[in-house]
Amino acid sequence: MGSSDAADNRSKNLFEDLVGDINTIVNKFSLTFDVGGKQSGFPRLQFNMPLCHLEIPSHSIDDVISLETNFHGLGSTIGEADEVNLKYFGV
Repeated sequence: MGSSDAADNRSKNLFEDLVGDINTIVNKFSLTFDVGGKQSGFPRLQFNMPLCHLEIPSHSIDDVISLETNFHGLGSTIGEADEVNLKYFGV
């Protein structure tokens, strides 16, 4: 994906990257979610998935317009249960 995504941190960028090049097959990504932001001094939780699959996003127009991107964490081998690393940051 584009190098600007880390700076922008927007789902719009992820959507544009995933649908912008549907001819290139990439079946594994490294994905990190920072729940609570990245700013020091505030409690937050970080989910890091070193290997995961991302599906092409779909959107729906019901009561609310939404964008859904499914992802699946993968272990490093078929027998490993290391698909996600959690880091807790206190105040």
